[in-house]
This record gives sequence, C-alpha cells and structure tokens, in this order.
Amino acid sequence: MTGPSSIEFVKMEGIGNDYIFIDALDHTSATARLVLERGLNPRWIQQISDRHYGVGSDGVVAIVPPVNGRNQARMQMWNADGSPSAMCGNALRCIALYMHIKLGLDGLVVESETADHACQVHDYDSGSGSAIVRIDMGAPRFEAALIPFTGAGQAVTSRIADVALLQEIPIQLPASGLAYQASLVSMGNPHCVIFCPDADAIDLQTVGPLL
Repeated sequence: MTGPSSIEFVKMEGIGNDYIFIDALDHTSATARLVLERGLNPRWIQQISDRHYGVGSDGVVAIVPPVNGRNQARMQMWNADGSPSAMCGNALRCIALYMHIKLGLDGLVVESETADHACQVHDYDSGSGSAIVRIDMGAPRFEAALIPFTGAGQAVTSRIADVALLQEIPIQLPASGLAYQASLVSMGNPHCVIFCPDADAIDLQTVGPLL
C-alpha cells in the first residue's frame, strides 16, 4: 500500500510555493490517526506531489495538534520527493491563513521542527481567499555544521547584522562548468544564496537541481 485510498486535503500557495495541506487537528478523525500513528508513506507523497500524474505540489504538510497546549497547531512536512523537511516559511503562512478561515484566528502560534512561530493574519479577502500573513521565522543560522552542506568545509561567519558581511564560499557545480560565490544560511532548512546583478539571466531549471 503506497498511501491512503481517500484523504481530504487543501491546496494552498504562498508566493507560488504550493503545498498539499492535510488537516489532522482532530485526534479522533481517520485522517489524524493516519498521520499521527502511521505517518505518510514517502512513495505516496511523491505520487500525490507529481505535477503530471498527481495533484502537483512542492510537498505535503500535515497540520497536527501542538506539543505545547498554549499553541494552536504544529506543522509536519515532507518535500515532493518524500523526504522530511523541518520547516518552510510559506507553508507556515498558509497554515496561519487556513486557521484564520477555519477558526477566525487573527493571531496564533504554529510549531515547526525548529521553533514556535508567531503568526499574524491581515487583510483577509473572502472573495479571493487571500491575505497578508506575517510570521516570525526565527533567527537565521550561519554555522556550517548546522546548515549542513556538502561543499567546502570552512565555517561560515555567524554574523547576521548585515547580510553583505556574510562570508562567501566557492561553489563548483559538477559536470556543468558553472561556479558561483555563495552564502549559506539555514532557517530550519538549508539555503544557498547567490547574489547576482540579474536573477532573470540565471537558468534556474538547470542551476537549481545542481545546487
């Protein structure tokens, strides 16, 4: 069995970062039991995230009961390839909007694998279903061992006051002849940041997977 035969979900996106959201807040529901007791099969996540044969998404997010009873929800998420992910800012914003629509909450706290995130929903438009959602992403981490990455082994500076002061390291993309100077940062999930004068000139479909 690759996954559940039937499950309710909501598809949402934040600035184009789209996920399949599964509401597992009710402990007694079949969906909650599936997510909380059995988990989701990575192969099923791959299938439902496939943009040609499935629903299509950047991954799957389960909205589950919080560990801290003072908070309103907890996020469990998986990437489109079925691998687990600690957090995503846009997914958190979508959860906050979902909770606003479902429970009328303007302010709430959503837990991730890395932190508790305060969320605030503004300017909800019931016609379009959209809103402005602000969240506390937490502090960025620049220590190499906490990101982590498989490139050059030198430590990345922990200064966060000015992004221009971050140490850049050389990134050589295998079998492509492409090389960049990059800054590495983790917000609970690793990011490789490359400053460039014209982002539209970068072939992201080629460079992204190589990175």
